[in-house]
Amino acid sequence: MLRWLVGPLPIWMQRTNPLLRVAYQRYRPNATLRGRLVRIIFSVVCLSMLVLVGYFFAALGSPRPLSTEHFVDALFRILYYPACGVQVVLWGIAFSLGVGTLNAERRHQTWDALRATEYGAEMTLRTRWVAIFYRVRHLIYILLVVRLLLIAGVLYQVMAFRGIYLDLLTANITPEVSLVWGVILLAILLTAALLLPLVMLGLAITLGLWVAVMLRQRAYASIVQIIMLGGYIGLNGALFYAFMQLNTGSSQMTQGAAFMVSLAYATFSDWGLSLMNLNHAAQMWLTIPYSVLMGIVLLGIVLLLAGLIDGVLRIAIHRAQITE
Repeated sequence: MLRWLVGPLPIWMQRTNPLLRVAYQRYRPNATLRGRLVRIIFSVVCLSMLVLVGYFFAALGSPRPLSTEHFVDALFRILYYPACGVQVVLWGIAFSLGVGTLNAERRHQTWDALRATEYGAEMTLRTRWVAIFYRVRHLIYILLVVRLLLIAGVLYQVMAFRGIYLDLLTANITPEVSLVWGVILLAILLTAALLLPLVMLGLAITLGLWVAVMLRQRAYASIVQIIMLGGYIGLNGALFYAFMQLNTGSSQMTQGAAFMVSLAYATFSDWGLSLMNLNHAAQMWLTIPYSVLMGIVLLGIVLLLAGLIDGVLRIAIHRAQITE
């Protein structure tokens, strides 16, 4: 699929790369029938528990019963908090795997041999970056499936009332937009929300690799790892509190501050998930001027974060080449 989207892949992303093959082999699950059955049962149990937890949160966290909600809104309420929880856990796992990558190579006494080859440090770090995505792929699938379900729900709602529902939702917003532009802006918003999980996980892995290269002592790396994980959880908590205050109307934020809080929450906390509910997005468009353009801003942030990932990874590679 990647070849179809972007053309020929770099050498370090191709399966013919021996370093990537070794990394994939290391993370390949047990292929026996018993191993597959255990994974299937475990996955079904975990997914069932997540849906059950989401149902209880949705039922107890709002004065409106689920039975009175449109099925698309009810689905969003059930899936939202479990998906956010998976995202926080996945970010921490991806970051920790990035931190531990070079320690594993040093324990296996392969790091010096890899560095001795031409472009060895670069190929090692880049292939490990891809391999960590492969290792956490099942959790990524969950996040993407949730988003695809919500996108299907948005499309269903857009087609309601003979296709004029979106026109009704954008009737009194600032700035005024036509139906065509409303559809385009909504498509951009959904695209950004679909890409944000991949970019945020890429950033987590990159930061982990950067810490692993900068701090060779495992004790120091562990301390920094705990601090950064705590900082990420604290940032999520602060943004969640500010976002809830904004939604309940108990905050006296200016319109500019409300826009920034909504943007920060969508970017770093729920990775655009809240904006995949059309009624919530429409309420934001109505109460916060120019928030209908947030999809464009989010897509720009996605591109900036992608550039940041490449830049930080290049710094880590350079550091590994000159100091290791």
